[in-house]
Amino acid sequence: MSTPPARAIVLLIATLALAGAPLLSPPQAHASAQPPSASPPRAEGLGVRLLPDPDEARTDPRARQYIVQTVAPGATLTRQLEITNTTGAPREVSLYSAGADISDGSFDIGQTEPNALSSWMRLSSSRLTIPDGASDEVTIQLVVPDDAPGGEQYAVVWAEMRAPASSETSGVSVVNRVGIRSYIDVDGEPASPAAFDIGTISSHATDDGLSLTARVANVGDVAVDLSGDVTLSDGPGSTSAGPFPSSQPVSLAPGQDSTVTFALPVDLAAGPWTATVTLASGDVSRSATTTLTLATSRPAATQTSWTTPVIVAIVVLSLAGVTTVVVIRRRRRLD
Repeated sequence: MSTPPARAIVLLIATLALAGAPLLSPPQAHASAQPPSASPPRAEGLGVRLLPDPDEARTDPRARQYIVQTVAPGATLTRQLEITNTTGAPREVSLYSAGADISDGSFDIGQTEPNALSSWMRLSSSRLTIPDGASDEVTIQLVVPDDAPGGEQYAVVWAEMRAPASSETSGVSVVNRVGIRSYIDVDGEPASPAAFDIGTISSHATDDGLSLTARVANVGDVAVDLSGDVTLSDGPGSTSAGPFPSSQPVSLAPGQDSTVTFALPVDLAAGPWTATVTLASGDVSRSATTTLTLATSRPAATQTSWTTPVIVAIVVLSLAGVTTVVVIRRRRRLD
């Protein structure tokens, strides 16, 4: 039975949302006779950014994007966000804070319930109506209780809008939201710098190609968001290659460890190579060097995976032949 058209539309929208495709964008305009503009097209959707804080001297570059602060119990922190609407129509935007966590090398934004940090946040507005092409500002006031426990906590301040539900999607509406991370370390002492170690560096061949990995551990008192690159040198014939960027940032809470992955070209010589991995979190940078030979073969299961469908096809054809013979013989006996 085929999928009804309405259900197919819902599934398509859900897939695009999970894939990170732009949502709530206006339809494509017809071709224009005007000459093309030299300026790049504007981004379409809902945007949010943290406005600079002139009262704070920040040495951590992450603080330009996220709320990163060490505060004492009883302190009050105020920051401002700018919300921008470029969807092609006026939008109602909801604003709220929610808890977050760091696990498996990622900043986990899947939580919908408040945690201690998000409950300390007060927003100047919970709902805005923003015309297309316009921006509005929201003030975040963080009031830390006098008896707040020490340690680092995480939250997200969300700006969210919903596409109107329609009969074609069976009443299902699409939610588009963007947010600002918050890393708040409750401590009466001055902020300690981020600290992390780079451990074992190794090479791997997988179905997706050739990669190099580095084990990393957060040995400091605050979270780190790690990204960087790897450079290969002293290869065959004194060749070098790279730098190759890390595949995605890795977030680690204090005491956590994970793996940073670098995708490599599949046509690189096996080596040996001198691999230098350089990673940074904010203005804290570390490097590690090792000598290794790149993996050159894929897992055996991948190399022989073609045999499975062939065997299945043979068995199916054989069964079909047996069935045909049985039917023919039975019919002949009846005749």
